[in-house]
Amino acid sequence: MKRTAFLSLLLLAFFLLIGTTAYASTITLKEYDVHLVEFIPNGSQGTWVYAITRPKPPSDNVEAVEKKEISHWVLEYCSAAYRLVSPQDGAVITTPTTYMIGNDDQCDGSPFVCRPRDYTVTEGYDGSTGAIGIKWDVLQRGPSTGQTHLFIFTLERTDGGVAQNGTASALIKAGRTFERGPIDGPVAPDNASCNPTAVQLETFGGTNVQAASYAPTNRSTFIALALLLVSGALLAYRRQHTA
Repeated sequence: MKRTAFLSLLLLAFFLLIGTTAYASTITLKEYDVHLVEFIPNGSQGTWVYAITRPKPPSDNVEAVEKKEISHWVLEYCSAAYRLVSPQDGAVITTPTTYMIGNDDQCDGSPFVCRPRDYTVTEGYDGSTGAIGIKWDVLQRGPSTGQTHLFIFTLERTDGGVAQNGTASALIKAGRTFERGPIDGPVAPDNASCNPTAVQLETFGGTNVQAASYAPTNRSTFIALALLLVSGALLAYRRQHTA
């Protein structure tokens, strides 16, 4: 019985450690779902793929719905630690309608129905929201209910360090207001001051829609908890067999 309890604690710690590698769950900003589809590390460079979906039509009338259509979105990151490699700053891109992970097309309806739409890509400061990162401006306004738009970009560490994925921030502006929240994205661990927390983001002046008030539990918290459980289990096991 004692051995069973000990093994259970070890298994719990193991699964907690595994869980630290999972992507943050989808967040909803201004009625749009934002989801990290894939992160592809390649030394000092990293490629991120995001899906933005408006899952269902709002209950408002047509005029109100059009006013709430997305005007632009920003993936925020530390501009001192990363530079944009692809697409080029100022480019016009068309969101893809297929995206393969292995043999599975992510756009064939499970989980996404990807549609093309043109966006202008800019890197740097967004004066309308105060965000710093990559900004995608919609060039073709129109209904987007039930559609997913895919965004693929590559960043490179300016100091030659390894590109890493962690808790970053996404922002969507629709109508006259915007909303931001935490999501997995590019981070620079040795330059953490560049990566504002969700709490810090909430205090940004001019945000007339409250930012998401939650943040995913930090990975280090999971690791510390797992190590604590393992240490406690080993200590209890040793005391039982030395008594």
